[in-house]
Amino acid sequence: MKHALFYVLIIVIQFILKAEMGFLAEYVAVMKPVAMTFNILQGASSVHMRYLLPTLYQLQDQLKKLISSCTVWVPVIDALWNGTQKCFAEMTNGPEFNCCSCTST
Repeated sequence: MKHALFYVLIIVIQFILKAEMGFLAEYVAVMKPVAMTFNILQGASSVHMRYLLPTLYQLQDQLKKLISSCTVWVPVIDALWNGTQKCFAEMTNGPEFNCCSCTST
């Protein structure tokens, strides 16, 4: 009886570890583009519109692509995407700012 209980415990632990590994893998997939964006923007001594907007657009595109492959982190992806939209709505909607993201001087 002890051996059967031990084997059931091992199976349960393996299942939990697989679920946790899936959770952590999704976490890494979601937070990697966010962390890379922060590193890019923090590394620049002065961030101009022509540098900021393409970086934000790239982050939003990467977050959109992740929605189809994630199961657990979809609410976090939605919150990040909506947060960037809300925070930078003025910049991304104005034609003068979109022009800044297309030209480089």
